[in-house]
Amino acid sequence: MRILSLFRRFKKKARVLSSNYPDALHVVLAKKANAVYLVTRDIHYFTEFRDVIEISLPQSL
Repeated sequence: MRILSLFRRFKKKARVLSSNYPDALHVVLAKKANAVYLVTRDIHYFTEFRDVIEISLPQSL
């Protein structure tokens, strides 16, 4: 039950963060895991989240 309640909270945060729910959920989960970077090849999908977490290409690391 606790896992479901946590996931509901993450979903709610993602929906508040952006209308782009799938990418926003990745950002929320990365922040929850204390990630420094979110690494993606599709950097253009994540530009709206640059003020939340650093977005990077794999070859830039």
